[in-house]
Amino acid sequence: MRPRGQGRRAEACALALVCAGLMTWTAAARGQGDAPDTTVVTGVTAVEALPETVFVDGSAGCSPAGPGAPDSPYCTISDALSAHHAPGTVILVKPGTYPEQITVPASGLAGQPLTLLAAGTPGEPVVVAGADDFGKAGLWAPLRGDVWVARSVTWVPRQVRARGQRLLQWTGVVDDMPVNQFQYLAGTGLCVNVGGDPALAEVHVGRRRYGAYLPDRSYVRIEGFTFLESDDRGVQLNAGCTGDDVAGNTVRWAGHIGIQAIGTTDTRIAGNKVVGCGDHGISLVTGTTACTIEGNESTANADPATRRANGIYLSGSPRNTIRGNFWHHNQDSGQQIQSSSDSVVSIQNVSWANGDHGFDHLYTIGVVHVGDVAYGNALDGFSFEGGSTGCSVHDCIAVENGLATNEADLWVEEASMSGFDSDDNIFWNSTSQPPIKRGLARYADVSAWSATSGLDTRSTWADPLFVDPANGDFRLHEGSPAIDDANSSVPYWPATDAAGNPRVDDPQSPDRGVGAVSYADRGAFEYQVDSVSTASAPPTDPQRAAALRVLPNPARVHAEIRFATHGSGPLSIGVYDLGGRCVRTLRAGGQAAGGDQRFALDLRGDDGRRLKAGIYFIRVQCADGPLSSRLLLLR
Repeated sequence: MRPRGQGRRAEACALALVCAGLMTWTAAARGQGDAPDTTVVTGVTAVEALPETVFVDGSAGCSPAGPGAPDSPYCTISDALSAHHAPGTVILVKPGTYPEQITVPASGLAGQPLTLLAAGTPGEPVVVAGADDFGKAGLWAPLRGDVWVARSVTWVPRQVRARGQRLLQWTGVVDDMPVNQFQYLAGTGLCVNVGGDPALAEVHVGRRRYGAYLPDRSYVRIEGFTFLESDDRGVQLNAGCTGDDVAGNTVRWAGHIGIQAIGTTDTRIAGNKVVGCGDHGISLVTGTTACTIEGNESTANADPATRRANGIYLSGSPRNTIRGNFWHHNQDSGQQIQSSSDSVVSIQNVSWANGDHGFDHLYTIGVVHVGDVAYGNALDGFSFEGGSTGCSVHDCIAVENGLATNEADLWVEEASMSGFDSDDNIFWNSTSQPPIKRGLARYADVSAWSATSGLDTRSTWADPLFVDPANGDFRLHEGSPAIDDANSSVPYWPATDAAGNPRVDDPQSPDRGVGAVSYADRGAFEYQVDSVSTASAPPTDPQRAAALRVLPNPARVHAEIRFATHGSGPLSIGVYDLGGRCVRTLRAGGQAAGGDQRFALDLRGDDGRRLKAGIYFIRVQCADGPLSSRLLLLR
């Protein structure tokens, strides 16, 4: 007799990622960080050979034994993975909270990745919880004074949080424990001082080390999850991993590092939001190479004991590409590249309001910066130290850095001057603070620096006129000196800006740029005529993703795409499979007025044939930046 639901396995595949085998980049393309629409895909035969989609839903009606059909899903992600992990398998996880560690048991194949996909929304996420809730009565007993003990904690937690804040770890005598600290005592339990009864303090105790753990696993894709309060790292990729994708996840309050890659190659970490972790937001170490880190936001990461947490940290990890990311309000630097992380390419990243440098370089060679922005960091905007030779800075903007610490927008230590190249940039401070340092020498403006160094002869000393930099909007206002003044001939120059906008010739600005595209702009964002009307959040902000709706979803026959734009401008809409291949173009550019937008979709491809059942992505490029959403197509 067939297990319950087996007779409808074909119907279950209506929600399957039947195109999962299409989504892997070739090693060459991904090493250069190419966008998904340049994907090299496999043929139809490989797609049709994919095994299955397996459903996980922790709500009522699930079973630890599956079989993973829509009407008989697994209860946990781990149970589903244990039974189903062949190449091409898709584990589709419904919204809910899953108190478990995802340990991936096997690798996929190139063109047939093992995929873990969260079918959640910003309002109904798929949460992988790393901590247990101890904010309940009956779990705590008074020990001494304000110190309470939870004797049911029989493991050693790395982090404990109360009232949304991380407690410090106490190592002294438990009787002397100060407020807002914790200590684990073997044979006794977890002791805390939160200034009162912990049952009233929303205490969460770390229990599961990782949110997702890949030990020597290749061609695995993890997308759309919220990894919450992992006791150590949110996502951990260990030595030997290659060709993996960690995309569109949120990592919040990991006890140590948000996302870490150790000794991995050809991995893509894209579109993730990493917030409030106890160390670096993203970390690449120990020979991690040929990886692409793009479109992430890493913010508010801080070690409670010592200043060291960066937005992104690279050590011993050469030849990686870092592109279009947002690093801000981190404890240490926004982007730290050090210890032989040579030949890293950094393109159109924005690093602002960090506690140390915007872009920090130490003992590393040949780092390339194109279109990066450093604003309002506590120390230097760009810092090159420890013999970081052969580095370059082009089309970048560094302003208002180190104003309270007597530092600079650009600092090059004397030992790092060999082979250093810098031009076509904008440096500026609103005070008399000198913008540039070479060793101990300071330069009052760009012309003084150029006269002695021979560098930055085309660079500018002027206010770049950002829209709202204090709130993270680094688009350009009309009249900005960055408009139509970039050098498009420098290596790794990007044809689009950090939001995916094309280069636009502003009719009000003379074309002063160098190279084939003389009207390109400096910095991370291209000025879009008539598009700057309100401040916008970074593209990875979930509020932006929530602004695009597809109704109904799932759909069988037709759907409607709804969104709103603040300003008029070019508008493109496409439907993409998981390989990044555009299967339907609803609108290919052209001007559109601002306001509510609605477009009908008949669920057919550009060839007129009905799209196969599965999951697709709707991507919109408008005046406000990129928007995207998923569509589940039923049979």
